Order: sequence, then structure tokens, then C-alpha cells
Amino acid sequence: MNKNKFIIFIACVGIIFSLISFVSADTISNPPLVCSGTSDQCDANVMVGDKFSISLNANPSTGYQWNFDFDKSMLQNSSSSWTSLCPSTTSGGITGMAVGCGQMTTYNFTALKEGTVKIIATYSRSWESNQPAQTKYYNIAIYNSSIDGVCGSSNNASLYTAPTSNLCLSGTASAVTGSGPWSWTCAGLSGGVSVSCSAQKGYSDYPAIPCSGSDCNMQFSPSDKFSISLEGNASTGYQWNLDYDTSYLQLDSSNSVSLCPSTTSGGITGMMVGCGQKTIYNFSILKAGKVTITAIYSRTWESTQPAQIKHYNITITSSDPLISPSCGSSSKRSSSIAPISDFCLSGTASAVTGSGPWSWTCAVLGGSPVSCSTSKTSVSYEKLPCTGDFISCDAKVKIGSGFSIVLDGNATTGYQWSLDYDKTYVQLDSSNPTSLCPPTSNGAQMMDGCGQKTTYNFTALKEGTAKITATYSRSWESVQPVQTKHYNIAISASEPTVGSQKLGPITIDKPLSEMNHEELLKVLISLIAVLSGRR
Repeated sequence: MNKNKFIIFIACVGIIFSLISFVSADTISNPPLVCSGTSDQCDANVMVGDKFSISLNANPSTGYQWNFDFDKSMLQNSSSSWTSLCPSTTSGGITGMAVGCGQMTTYNFTALKEGTVKIIATYSRSWESNQPAQTKYYNIAIYNSSIDGVCGSSNNASLYTAPTSNLCLSGTASAVTGSGPWSWTCAGLSGGVSVSCSAQKGYSDYPAIPCSGSDCNMQFSPSDKFSISLEGNASTGYQWNLDYDTSYLQLDSSNSVSLCPSTTSGGITGMMVGCGQKTIYNFSILKAGKVTITAIYSRTWESTQPAQIKHYNITITSSDPLISPSCGSSSKRSSSIAPISDFCLSGTASAVTGSGPWSWTCAVLGGSPVSCSTSKTSVSYEKLPCTGDFISCDAKVKIGSGFSIVLDGNATTGYQWSLDYDKTYVQLDSSNPTSLCPPTSNGAQMMDGCGQKTTYNFTALKEGTAKITATYSRSWESVQPVQTKHYNIAISASEPTVGSQKLGPITIDKPLSEMNHEELLKVLISLIAVLSGRR
């Protein structure tokens, strides 16, 4: 056996003995840690001297392994053991774990002294510098004696909805029961006394905003008061900062409550070092309007994104938000178009649904919504007084009324009319082409190469001036259009008046087809005078 083979042999023997010692080392696991919270964050309470275990699945054959970071003055990682996640296999008379199989490793801990400690478990490859594939957090409070249950700040509070947080200052909270008032218990730990807690339904001097998640929407009246609660841990350097318009809201006070039970050391009772806090901010409303409170949780010396951001969107009505909702003037009337305003006399309008009739609701905080609707009427289209070879046409129409413009063309030449207009003012309902030639002998088809007259039917949507520009061109040519016509439509709530049109620079008040011979002669003389430069 040469030297290299001998070294490899010794290395293999060492690895085998290491594995044997690892498998056989303390295969008796401590009781599992009892957690509350999410799958990636565990909150737990233990006593000094308690033994507990954390079990995690892994697959070392992939190069990934779990690493733990924690304060070793608070906890001792006494041992670990693993169990294969695959059934054992037998090969050549030897029974063992299948190659590449995953395993569950159990890590045994002992609590050493009173306080709070965080275990951070990361699953990563040692040679990679990127983010771990998984990270889990274990927040553990270690007590030195039995802990009595103590109600949290939700106890004896007046709330809008059932409490979901701040149930117990210490102990384990039960499920909340009731529909207002609400009840729950805080069970003591390690033989500690359990207590009953409750919250009332209604308003307090500063009722809490019932908000979960990062966005909250509420409605109040001037002179109302309310509070928001935010949890943090100042010992980490993070703190909440509130940004809002002080002309709408006034911060009357703020107070912090420990999220941990008080401790006694050297005859002095106080809050546990490093414990989190819940801070309650009490506001008064100054005037009606809309205001947003933006709460940012960050470290002042860091320029990175905040750890958390919450938005409280508050609508302050000029009257009591608990008044009955009522429909606005758009309800119970007929219209050719969907309503766009005057939905609710009081309350907040929902989205408008339907294509005629149209429906919506008006609702207020704490009240039942009312249903509102607008029925649809048929639209008749009146032709605008614009005919002939005009450049621009001015007309007036009423909101909700129909009007039409008529344009002659010949699609067989490649030319076609294109209309450009603001769709917030007018709506194109339909377009109908009609042949300018008599029908063919069989009466079934339009004559080949014949021109068409196209009628475009519009509905006026809202008050203002709508400009419709019609251009007659070929789509593949970049030259100026052969014809351009401008329609200036004044839309109002009153009945329309007669429009006018321009024949070149000459303004006329009615279509040429409706003029008598004398009126046509005057227009012709005026036009000749302009063209000859004598006018």
C-alpha cells in the first residue's frame, strides 16, 4: 500500500467513526418547543432549566445545512440527532439510509437564565454568499418561576370589532368568544394562575381603529377621537415615525405598554430588558376632509427601506357618519347614458354597474346600504346643421342627447374618413353607410365603384366643448388629407340653439340645401369677393 492510498484509507476510517459517533450521540430528544405564530416565526415561553428541542428537515447531500445563531449565555445547545426521511435499504447484507436521502435533525437546548433570546436558524451552503434558502426565527422568553396569566391591553377596552391582538400580557390566550362583549382567558405557565379577560363593544374616549394588514380605511366626523396601536422593540434601534397633515389631526398623547410581564430583581420591579412595547397614539380630528397617517418602522441611521409601513386612510365627513344613507339626484330618473355624478345625497357610492338600467349603492359606516338606479331611455339622433363643402361647423347640443354627422366618400378609391375626438365628452354609438348610387338591376348589391354616405351617430356625455376632427385620406400615404372638417360641439344642460357653419371664410347660419335663390346668390357674391381679394 503506497503512501497516498494509506492517507485515503485513514481519512475514510475517520469519517466512518465520526458518523457513528454522530448517530449514537444522545439520541434521546428533549420535548419539542411549543410555538405560537407562523411557520417561520415561533414565539414560546420556557422556564429556567427547561429542556426543549427544535426539529428541522434538511438534505446534506445537496450541500445545504442548518446553522444556528443565538446568545449562548441564555441557551445551551446540548446535543443533536437525526432521523432519515426515507425508508432504510439493504445492500450486500448491510442495512442503511438511501444515498441522497433527506433527514430530520433534532437540536436539543437547555434554558440557562431568565430573559429573552432569539434563535435564528438559516439553511444555506457554506461556500455561497447569497441569501439563505430558508430562515426561521424562534423568540423565546425564559422565566425563573411559574407565571400567572395577565390580561393584555385589549382587556376592558371599548372596540369596534373583536380583539385579535394584545390579549395577554403574560400566559397563553384562549380563543375569543362572543359578539360584543368579547371574552377570553390567559392561562398561566408552569402552574401559574389563569385569569379571565373581556372587551366591550362601543366607543371609548379614543376608540381603537380596527385595522389588520398594511392599509386601513376608516370614516369619522369632526371632533371625533380615535387611537392607533403599533408594536415595536426600541432596544433593536427600530422606532415608529408618523407622518400626517396636522391641519386635519392632532396627536393628543402617546403611551407605551410592555409586551412582557414585569420582573423583580434586587427588590426592584420593572420591565424585562430587551422586551418589546406596544405604543398607543391618541388623536383628535380637527376638520372635514381626507387625511392619511403613514407609519414607518425603521432605524434612523439606516438608508435602506423601512422594515414596515402602515397606511391609515381616514375620511372625515362634515356630519355624523352614522346617519342614514340616501340616493342622490341621479337615482330614479331616466337617461340615455350612465350617470357620472350626484350618486348619493349622503353616504359613499359604490361602483356603477349595468349597461342600462344602471345600479349602485350608498353606504355609511355602521349602517345598511341603500340601492339606487337610473333607467335607460332610447336615443334619437338629430343631424347637425353642417352640409356641403364647409371647413368648420359650430353646434350646441344637450347632455344625453344624440346627434349625427354625415360624410360622403368612396372607399373603392382607398380614401376613408377618420374621426378624432375626446371620448370623455362624446360617445360614438354607431355608423351607417348608404350608397350614393341607385341599386343594381337585381336590387341586391351596391354598384361597383360607387360612393357612400356614412352617418355617424353620437351621444353627448358631459358639459363642455367637444371637438370632432374628420380627415379624408389614404392610410398608406403620408401627405396632407384631401379634406378636413372640424365640428365644435358645445354641450350644455339646457336645450341647444341653431348652429352655424363656415363655407371657407364665409359664415352661414343654415344648410345650403335650405336656402332660396336670393340667399344662394348672396353667398356666391360674398365668396367671389373673398377669392378676388376685394373683401
